[in-house]
Amino acid sequence: MKLFLLLLTILSIIATVSADDKCGICKASVKSIKDSKELAYTAELTTEQIENIVNKHVKKNCSAPSICQQLIKSLIEIADQLDDDLDATPAQLCKFVYHC
Repeated sequence: MKLFLLLLTILSIIATVSADDKCGICKASVKSIKDSKELAYTAELTTEQIENIVNKHVKKNCSAPSICQQLIKSLIEIADQLDDDLDATPAQLCKFVYHC
């Protein structure tokens, strides 16, 4: 029983660290995108251009392929909300992606 509880504790710590890492990567990537102002006029950009911009900024901040791919996909879906003119902070926008 003690071994089982220890295992559960270790797994919860690993899950927490992983979630914290994802949130940190997300926040850094969103901040980088917003600061660059490259998505300021998303209506004038093609889907490919938006994907390239998001890819570039996520890859600067992320080195775990499985996390990076999911984050890229999620940020492309909310690209219009990454506009630099919006007041939403990276932390607020990452709530949509990782519930940080």
